[in-house]
Amino acid sequence: MLGHPVLRNISIMVALVNLIGTTITTQLVLFAKQRLAVNDTQVGLLFAAGSAGVGCVSNMIPRRTQSTSTSPTTLRHQ
Repeated sequence: MLGHPVLRNISIMVALVNLIGTTITTQLVLFAKQRLAVNDTQVGLLFAAGSAGVGCVSNMIPRRTQSTSTSPTTLRHQ
């Protein structure tokens, strides 16, 4: 699996996303609780707003891929 260049790159990307995503989430909760002095409900609303943003962006992707082909959209002209 790691001999295939595409699968190797995908595996590395997924590993980095899992590693960094966990630390970012933890730091966001600590920052909100300690520096901004928010309660648990407000932290929940913060994460809900982030999820709503992901939903909005995912609804815009079909329009983006219609105006360009899929390769430049995902690979950013590499």
